[in-house]
Amino acid sequence: MDGGTGRSNSHGNEAPLSKKIANHAIMTALMVVMTLLAFPVPPPIQFIGFAPILVYLVGIMLKPLRAFSISAVGSVLGQACYDLITGNTDPLTMLVYATGAFVARGLGAFIISLLETSIVRKRNIKRIHSIPVELLILIVGAIWEYIGYSLVGAPYWISLTPGLTVGAVFIGYLYVLFDLVFVPVGFAVVEGVRRGLDVQYLDAMMFSDYQ
Repeated sequence: MDGGTGRSNSHGNEAPLSKKIANHAIMTALMVVMTLLAFPVPPPIQFIGFAPILVYLVGIMLKPLRAFSISAVGSVLGQACYDLITGNTDPLTMLVYATGAFVARGLGAFIISLLETSIVRKRNIKRIHSIPVELLILIVGAIWEYIGYSLVGAPYWISLTPGLTVGAVFIGYLYVLFDLVFVPVGFAVVEGVRRGLDVQYLDAMMFSDYQ
């Protein structure tokens, strides 16, 4: 314990709070940018976006609450910017889309991180054995994204379309499962970051969190 400040110096190189906030802001801003990288395509897919790649990265590489806050805030801000850019300025529609991003991608990153922490991190699974586990975790995250968007969108679309059922809404959101194609891409990015930075997780390097 540092007698002058009353703060623990047990690790000696703890990052200052300003650096932690800056790194958190950078990751959140990157999530905004990735959310904006969406390109319209013919139905039923509607558009292809690259935000899931970063959701998968922070889900695997960061602790649950941090992964959640970065993905949730970044996705909501990115979705709001995307709506304004594309001319969707209806307040209710913007609210539904932003809530969907918060639930689907914010909680998606949280679920991925929670599974990674409880199954891989804490059990110290050997790298060769953790690969299929992490791929399965990312698949679970992608499936949750579909469920999250469907759950948020159901009341909205049912209110606009008399006779529309919840089942029909879930069928209408099946295009979200297209993001499953980003699972191997996201995993490749995770592995690239690990090898490039020679770290297993980003918490210690970016936020001085120690296991």
